Amino acid sequence: MTGKRTVKAKMIPVNPDSLFLGYQERWINDRSRLKLMEKARQIGISWGTAYACTERTAEAGAKWDQWVSSRDDLQARLFIEDCKMWANVLHAAAEDLGEIVLDDKKKISAYVLNFASKKRIHSMSSNPDAQAGKRGSRALDEFALHPDPRKLWTIAYPGITWGGNLEVISTHRGSGNFFNLLIREIKEHNNPKKISHHRVTLEDALNEGFLYKLQQSIPADHEAQEMDEKEYFDFIKSGCSDEESFQQEYMCIPGDDEVAFLEYDLIAGCEYPSTEKWEMEYAEKAGRRLYAGLDIGRKKDLTVLWILELAGDVLYTRKIITLKNMSKPDQEKVLWPWLALLDRCCIDYTGLGIGWGDDAKKQFGEYRMECVTFTSHVKEALAYPVRGKMEDKKLRIPYDHHVRADLRAVTKETTAAGNIRFTAERSENGHCYDKHTEVLTKAGWKFFSDLSKDDHMAVLKGDELDYEKPTDIQQQFYVGEMVRIANKQIDLLVTPKHRLYIKEKDQWEFIYAKDIKKRGRVEFKKNALWKGIDRQSIKIGQEIIDIDIWLEFMGYFISQGFVGTQYRSGIYAKQIEYSPIRNCIEKLPFKFWLEKNKITEISSYRNKKHDLHESLVSQGRSYQRFIPRDLLDLPPHRLRILFDALMFGNGRFGETSWNYMTTSYRLASDIQELLLKLGMCGSITIPQMSLKGKNKREIYNININRKRLTPQINKRKKSVSAADYSGEVYCCTVPSGIIYVRRNGKCCWCGNSDRFWSLALAIHAASSNVKAYSLGADPEKKASMTGHRPGAMAGSGGFFGRFGRAA
Repeated sequence: MTGKRTVKAKMIPVNPDSLFLGYQERWINDRSRLKLMEKARQIGISWGTAYACTERTAEAGAKWDQWVSSRDDLQARLFIEDCKMWANVLHAAAEDLGEIVLDDKKKISAYVLNFASKKRIHSMSSNPDAQAGKRGSRALDEFALHPDPRKLWTIAYPGITWGGNLEVISTHRGSGNFFNLLIREIKEHNNPKKISHHRVTLEDALNEGFLYKLQQSIPADHEAQEMDEKEYFDFIKSGCSDEESFQQEYMCIPGDDEVAFLEYDLIAGCEYPSTEKWEMEYAEKAGRRLYAGLDIGRKKDLTVLWILELAGDVLYTRKIITLKNMSKPDQEKVLWPWLALLDRCCIDYTGLGIGWGDDAKKQFGEYRMECVTFTSHVKEALAYPVRGKMEDKKLRIPYDHHVRADLRAVTKETTAAGNIRFTAERSENGHCYDKHTEVLTKAGWKFFSDLSKDDHMAVLKGDELDYEKPTDIQQQFYVGEMVRIANKQIDLLVTPKHRLYIKEKDQWEFIYAKDIKKRGRVEFKKNALWKGIDRQSIKIGQEIIDIDIWLEFMGYFISQGFVGTQYRSGIYAKQIEYSPIRNCIEKLPFKFWLEKNKITEISSYRNKKHDLHESLVSQGRSYQRFIPRDLLDLPPHRLRILFDALMFGNGRFGETSWNYMTTSYRLASDIQELLLKLGMCGSITIPQMSLKGKNKREIYNININRKRLTPQINKRKKSVSAADYSGEVYCCTVPSGIIYVRRNGKCCWCGNSDRFWSLALAIHAASSNVKAYSLGADPEKKASMTGHRPGAMAGSGGFFGRFGRAA
């Protein structure tokens, strides 16, 4: 141990001075004819394989050359450099012959190291044809990452017919990859190929002393020097794109291709080699046919412009511009010059993209800028051609683990009704609310479990309240940690990767719930602008009544009215309240009389079935009261009349706050909606039992907020906490991306499970029949315009963008 650093690692190798850890030695010493290593990333297996190849090739009497296949040219060169290093350690005479052409027609070459034993190590890139007709041992490094692992095995295996061994080394790339099929054959079918199977996860490596070795090698100021095994494990996990990526890259658990829409093999087959320079600069436009997709976000959710070049019939990614922590004008300064170069661009016209789309069309023209509002039909039209493009190798994308993770996040599911839906972001158990969260619809508040696709959800478009049908409704069983956000005005319990709609430093944006503690003071939005549908009158029976008079009357009646027997209906009124109520009812086309402190209708129109009474009878008793839905559709200047009359009855006006009290929970909920449409907001307190009357009805108190419409969450006051949860969670998808939710009587605008398809837009922009198929049109009409079916959008493709806004 002399000269060794003092390290924080707790797991010390059995032999600290050995070059190799236990799992590396077992792999190196295994001389089986067929052997397979299922491994975590960057734990030294390829390095150990280079040693084994060098040792076998350099030993006296060596019989076989070593043929090594790596993912790309760079990895092939790095492998041969490792072999040269081991040759020096072993004092084995070896001559670096450099790159030698093996097949000029097929452009196959190898980096070659020649030993005194007259045997060689040939390190090649991934072309399976390079293995054909060559005898000797094989090492297939990062096997699952090759474009066609099955073909590589098929061509490499016959090369050991006359001797040598075949070793496969790789991390996983999906459950459908041939690498995983080999492993399943070993585990589930009695290993018919007699493969010697090794498996080393990150946890296994740490237990055998990996961190100790690492801390002996990395610089003294490296952050991992201060970690023990648990901290290092968490450090690696936190840096992964998502949970699936971590499980696959480090824990030997393949991604589920039965769920993902795009398999890893399909994605890998379209990736550029890691060393290829694929990006273009601004000045290189000349002669290029450029198309793009633009997805808008803020801060945590990046704004992304993805540019494709159409060359022949292949689409090449040429530029990815990502922006964050920038205002809209500052982002436009960067993006607008690039948009000017494009033949065509498609913009996601939902949520934050609405304003961008309008501005882009004004700047660059209607045809060059197409605004796309996502619906289930549009997503289907975009998604299926993706597979066609990838399967035909008509698309090139960067070799980047973030891109790959986002592509894998897209899933295709079939609903119970047989409809196809596309969702995204399968990591961290989705983006959902707990079972006690409600959502505002055109029919009032509903629990997610009661939603259907026929409901019209309250959504936020810019600052305006509108309604949209959900394109998807999600429900799943969840066990794990949730994020609780709660104060006097906000109450949310959501999964860690749920999208919150918040404001920080005067900018509204989406962030993941799990990231809220990384922020300072953030604000939630509780209000909106409402236009409504105006009307001048309403028909009650055969009578036409001025709408303002009716609204005032209904406000008084809902708060203080009664429905009696013998067609008697009326309003309880104290002396102080008598005048304004009487002034209102005298304007109605019905007769009333005064009975003590009651104003009660008597109608001489007995042959008209007491129209007024029958229009009020549905209001029932005080604890059954509600605001008729058709009245809530009116514009704010009408709704204010209704609100003032309601408050005249059961409202309370304080110096700093207003309140409304009722025994009807339905009415309390309706008043929350009324307040939203008046540009205010309200919270319902936990019900308290009334002390008056024999029935002791629960009383609901609506706290009315007119000024603090974007309340702050301060993490330092424990407004944000973690909560264990086991049960059903829910969400829905709407095109606009923001819905109005309520929990424990407190409501706010919050994100839904919509996802981001910026590359799909770019590929659609390059579609040859884009004029005949405009995603901006009605989705049902679009389908008939092209005879749409899965994959029928000729010349087009969908894609699922890296970096999009966050579900």
